[in-house]
Amino acid sequence: MALNCSEIELILKEMNLEYSFIQKVIQSSYNTLAFSLYQQGGRGSFNLLFNFENSNPRFHITEKKLRKTEKPLRFMELLRSKIIGWYIESAEQLNANRIIKFILKNVHNDDTLFLYARLWSGASNIIFTHSNNIIIDALYRRPAKKEITGELFYEEQPLSPELIQERLTKFPVRTIPDGCTLNQLIDQEITNENSTVTIETLKKEITQHYTEKIANLNDLKRKLTTQLCHFESPELLKQYGSILLMNAHTIKNNTEYFNTIDYNTNKPISIKLNTNKTIAENANEYYAQAKKIISGQHTIYENMKSIDNQIQQIDLELQVLQKEDNLDVLKKIKEKILGTHAKKILKTSHEKKFTGLRFNIDGFLVMVGRSASENDELLRHCVRGSDMWLHVRDYSGCYVFIKSQNKKTIPLNVLVAAGNLAVYYSKAKKAEDASVYYTEVKNLKRIKGAKLGTVIPEHEKTIQIKLDKNILEKNEMARIL
Repeated sequence: MALNCSEIELILKEMNLEYSFIQKVIQSSYNTLAFSLYQQGGRGSFNLLFNFENSNPRFHITEKKLRKTEKPLRFMELLRSKIIGWYIESAEQLNANRIIKFILKNVHNDDTLFLYARLWSGASNIIFTHSNNIIIDALYRRPAKKEITGELFYEEQPLSPELIQERLTKFPVRTIPDGCTLNQLIDQEITNENSTVTIETLKKEITQHYTEKIANLNDLKRKLTTQLCHFESPELLKQYGSILLMNAHTIKNNTEYFNTIDYNTNKPISIKLNTNKTIAENANEYYAQAKKIISGQHTIYENMKSIDNQIQQIDLELQVLQKEDNLDVLKKIKEKILGTHAKKILKTSHEKKFTGLRFNIDGFLVMVGRSASENDELLRHCVRGSDMWLHVRDYSGCYVFIKSQNKKTIPLNVLVAAGNLAVYYSKAKKAEDASVYYTEVKNLKRIKGAKLGTVIPEHEKTIQIKLDKNILEKNEMARIL
């Protein structure tokens, strides 16, 4: 609820801002501005917060920590250059009209500047002027209203005390609980309101992430189940091998099919043979196929078991999430599962149908090219000079790229996770242990006339990677589908 003129009058009285020194100016968003003030012999250090939302403009002393922006904002930087170290000589509401005039003084030379905070719904603003009311700048620049640099800010002509009192009487102060000031009430209401919205928003975002993760895991499980259905029976293949060995002496050379009776079912069967191989070699081929299928089935069953465990863990985390009402805890959960820079990183990728595989590993975008064409596509269109390139030494395989972030070093755990991807998607996978080159993309040199995607690295470093099942599982969970 927006402040009325009587409430502004009471808040100013509670604040008693005279001779409060401006120590910091913080603009935590485009519509929020705060001063860190110090009043010697009075209130001490405190924070004065302005919010110029169209629906609910307000100002009050706040107890909560002020959040800083990632990059400096224009109006904040201007105020910092002009009024840090100055003090507030006076703060008054003009004609009970929800416009507060702050007179600012320079402690060294008695120079004067004005700040006008207009708390009108739909037309709020804070305007910074010289002592002659020529505008230096405004939070919201509005040329149509002449609220821009160089224009004159007009104050309303003073009203009589009787008319001012009439306005104040018309708009009463809201009910204030015992033992509480209006400043404290507004600060608490806004904090509770923001916390409720933020908690609900965070829970919704985290729940949506978990729901999508479960859906992706179930899709993966269905694909694995389909793969199982397409496998031939390993027992039948081993039986074919045994039958061929038992009847090797009776099977003629260059026979394409050996027709016999299944000794388990007593039904006729036809076993296909490779005419370029001996009977023993055909039998061994069937045994090898059976062994390969058993190994593949085992891997699929292990993956399906891992998926079930992951879904079960997510369900438990969702149950805990629904009971959690601590804002800081929810922020940490979101940071852990989504990464603070994940959305920003994903926006940098220019294509929705992207090349290769992509992973969000602790907020870093990791890209994997699985073929020469994908490697070349990533090199040409998806990376820049400061991004990191990884490739397994002495083996053919994929290129892995870690997208760089401004003023952030790639953590060791992200490098190791990317190294595991490099080994896993290369010929070194069976060895499970390999050396991995890594260097920045700007250190890669193309070779004229060489195969597609071929590069020579310079200033490369080496990291020894041993495939880690836990890291590979985490990588799969972090995969962007």
